This record gives sequence, structure tokens and C-alpha cells, in this order.
Amino acid sequence: MPFSDIVGHERCLAVLRKALDSARLPHAYLFCGPERVGKTTTALAFAQAANCTNLRGNGSADACGECPSCRLVAAGTHPEVRVIGPLLRLEGHDEEAALDVYVEGTMIRTEQIGELIRQANMTIVGGKRKVFVVTRAEAMNEASANRLLKTLEEPPGATTFILTTPAPSQLLPTIQSRCQPVRFGPVPDAQAVEGLTREFPAVAPERIRAAVALSGGRYGWARRALANAGLLALRDELLGVAASLPARRLVEGLRVAESLADLAQRWWLTSQESEMGAELLKRSRDRLLRANVGELLDVLLSWYRDLVLLGSGADASALANADRAEALRAAGAHYPPAQAQAAAALCRDMKRYLQVGNANLRLALEVLATRLIELSAKQAR
Repeated sequence: MPFSDIVGHERCLAVLRKALDSARLPHAYLFCGPERVGKTTTALAFAQAANCTNLRGNGSADACGECPSCRLVAAGTHPEVRVIGPLLRLEGHDEEAALDVYVEGTMIRTEQIGELIRQANMTIVGGKRKVFVVTRAEAMNEASANRLLKTLEEPPGATTFILTTPAPSQLLPTIQSRCQPVRFGPVPDAQAVEGLTREFPAVAPERIRAAVALSGGRYGWARRALANAGLLALRDELLGVAASLPARRLVEGLRVAESLADLAQRWWLTSQESEMGAELLKRSRDRLLRANVGELLDVLLSWYRDLVLLGSGADASALANADRAEALRAAGAHYPPAQAQAAAALCRDMKRYLQVGNANLRLALEVLATRLIELSAKQAR
């Protein structure tokens, strides 16, 4: 989509428009900001504008959205635009049966970066500029990051790399130093409601407002939730589990862990747009659940962050889970700010641990559940 269709992020767009107007495009950008806030959407809008044959200028550079080049970018088939992200290799009974599946929380493989570099060094044949988008760039392993670094040090002509990440500190400092940073913040609620109302005219206004409140300013998250009602239902169920923890005994950690594993499985199946979800789950259940537990941990993290806010006297309107304000206030009696902060840190650390390590998933969930119950029990004592 053109810049004009993007909701929010005016400062970010101004930086990109200025570069396009001056025709002095950097070889690398680093788009930083929360997950699903609009970084990849903006990167593709930049790719459209950089290759548009009818580029609009005069201080507000933007793609026309209608020329053949713009349509190819929108369709994901432009020969000079590539998007890569973390891939999970699901093995089959032979090499031909193996599948590469995009799953958040997995790693960007070295061969993916190698192929991107190979394409970057090829002659441009179908556009004005090569634009390569690396989503979740922090998921590169050390070998992948070092291969990309060499290319950023000596970049090919007429090429822009856009790295997106919610955690820039996890990238090599040398990679960060070779990219122009563009920082994305949450989209204001009013803008998000207005944009989503245009996108989902048949959805009830109160449902749109609830999705925006839950998203914490992440427009892409809200859009995905409205497009898939099942995810919102699973989120409600997960927050119900979180709200029940203060009443649980430590010995119930195993039962809570089983609930989390079941929710991760249903999250994966609900989020799949194709019928391959169940088949893929059969072929690589542990690895897929490991990745989708990361989604659950994001929701739990929002719950404990809300408890921190309530403990510091914040108004309910500031909460990411504003529709659960009553349950949060009840839970707040068991989670003073110090405990809530510790619980949030536990969720954040567990997500990172499952991403980079080979820990036993079931054991990790048991540890998580037991520690969360223990933190809620401290205040009760």
C-alpha cells in the first residue's frame, strides 16, 4: 500500500518521504518498534515508492499504487523486492516433502541470508531499486548476522536493506551502526479506531475499540484480531488462566502448564489461513508449539504490565487489557508492583529462552506456571 494508506507513524513516513524526494536513499534502514505495529507494512510501502514509475513528489513522495511496479510489490511478486523472516524447516519423509514455514519465534537461517546477498549482487532487471526486507532481524544467528554485515559494509549499488526488529539491542552493534534508524511507536487509539473502522465497516464499533485497547497501539495486531475472532477468544481464555493463578496452589503448576500447551496448539490452528495447520502440527508439534508459546507469553506480558500500571495509580484507560480492568484490579491485590514486574520479566525471559535454547518445552511451561503462582502467593502470605 502507498504511504497515504498507512495509519499513524507520521514522523517515520516523513523521514522516508524526504529521502525519496531527495533521491538520496540510504543502503540500510533499521525499523525499530513493537511487534505488529506497522514496520513491515511501511517497508513495503517504501519499496513501492522506490520502484514506482509515477512517483508523486513535491515534498510528499508516495507511490501511485496503480502502475505495474506498484501492483507487483502489492502482490509480492516484484523481481527486485524480497521479504524474508524466521523460517521453520519441517522435515518430511524425503527432501521433496520438507517444508519451510514462516513461524514467529524461530530463527533466520544462514542460507536465507546467503540467498538474499546473492540476489543483491545481481543486475537489476525489473525495477529502479532493489529493496530487501529482513523481518525480525534479531532472529539472525551469529553466522547469518556476520554474512549480512559484510554486505552492509560494502553494499551493492541501488540497493536498500530494511531490517525490522522489536529488539534492536539484540542485533550486532556493527549492524546497528550501518543502518539509519527509524523508530516506530504505538499508533494513537483514535487513529487506530478510525483506520480499522474503514477497513472493517461491518464490525461493531465496540469490538473495534476493544481490539484497539488490547493491541497496545499495535495496529497490525488489532487488524489481525478483528480478522480472526478465534484469536480474541483464545486471548480471553488465556487471561482467564492468568487471573486464576492467585487462587492456585503450587502443586497445580503442572495443570496450568498443560493448559498453556493446549492454548498454544489451538492458537497455531486458529491462526492458520490454510488447511495445512493440522498436518504441520503432526509433523513438528514441539517446534510449532514452542514458537506459538511466544504469542501466549506476549499476551501474559501485557497482563502483568497492566498490573504494574494499576499498582502505580494509572487510569484504566491506559491499560492494554482495558476490557479486563475489573479482573486486573482483583489480581492487583496479589501483585504489588514488585511482584508484577518480576512476573513480566519472567514472561519476557522465558520467551527469549525458548527462542534461542533447546529447552524441554513442557518442563519450561511447568517452571513458568509454578513461578507465576509463587509470585502471586507472596502477597497472600
